[in-house]
Amino acid sequence: MQTTRQPPGVDHDQTFLDWLRTELATRGEAVVRVESMASAASYRRFVRVSTDKGTWVAIDSPPERENNRQFERLAIHFGAAGVPVPRVVAHDVAAGRLLVTDLGTTHLGDVYGTADESAAITRALEVLVRLQSLPEDEQLLPLYTRDRMHDEFELCPTWLLRGLLGIRIGPAQRALLDAARELLIDTMCSQPRCCVHRDYHSRNLLWHDGELGVVDFQDALWGPMSYDLASLLRDCYHRFAESDIDRWRRHYSILARQAGLPQYTASSEFARALDRTAIQRQIKAVGIFARLELRDRRDIHLRDILPVLEHIVAVSATDRELVRLSDWFASDVLPAARAQIGHQP
Repeated sequence: MQTTRQPPGVDHDQTFLDWLRTELATRGEAVVRVESMASAASYRRFVRVSTDKGTWVAIDSPPERENNRQFERLAIHFGAAGVPVPRVVAHDVAAGRLLVTDLGTTHLGDVYGTADESAAITRALEVLVRLQSLPEDEQLLPLYTRDRMHDEFELCPTWLLRGLLGIRIGPAQRALLDAARELLIDTMCSQPRCCVHRDYHSRNLLWHDGELGVVDFQDALWGPMSYDLASLLRDCYHRFAESDIDRWRRHYSILARQAGLPQYTASSEFARALDRTAIQRQIKAVGIFARLELRDRRDIHLRDILPVLEHIVAVSATDRELVRLSDWFASDVLPAARAQIGHQP
């Protein structure tokens, strides 16, 4: 979420704003200013509310499209475990309205390349281990199934390759995609399982006064242990040097071992699992970015497609079982993407 200053009430209906003012009045606070906050791929809308006593974040989240009850359940569950998530202080579930504590305006990506980077990533790894240490709860955290992983991979050929880029997928290309998909999913399914945030990256992690904040966690599942680490270190919105990825992966392993989490027998095995999980996630991401443009007429992630594709090419080129996928993406997909969307600012 990114904040943009708007006149009070812009982008939000009056009933939502009336509800917000009423809820804050019951807490003895008067609204001073309302700022719209730009959201990314969801249907939720956010406002930061300044009152005479502090700030809050209000969420206008259509219940027919967003799982608001799960957000509230997980906010309670994660908060009780010491994961720094927003606390829900008021809600109208039927209308899809939530009032939560404000964790700040600085995203983790904003501190990358600054003096705070090391401290911020260290804290993100510590919080990740705490999240992964939660006990299994099938009622609260559904299983990240193989079928779901399959469907997520197919977003790329459906919406990006054929849909946005107009690439013909013949039998040879389809066989290549199928082989890559099964390899990546096999790698994910063979990992130890834990609580997975599923979007644990620079735009869903906040940094304020030396502390981390975690948002956008309502889609958490019980899934592959390396998934959130892959989201963090092979972020769709930031590219770290390989030496930094190696350093932070090793630091995570130390923290995970200290917490009693399952370990890989060899660091090279863990590195390969992490990279394959990252490739699967990035393939899903570019499919979602293309779908936002084609289906939802939202071009907010068009500019992200090209760098993510370049990252997929680079990482898969280092895996002998994915070299052919890397070569095809480099020879056909990347040029088509540069021609179609390379002009995006």
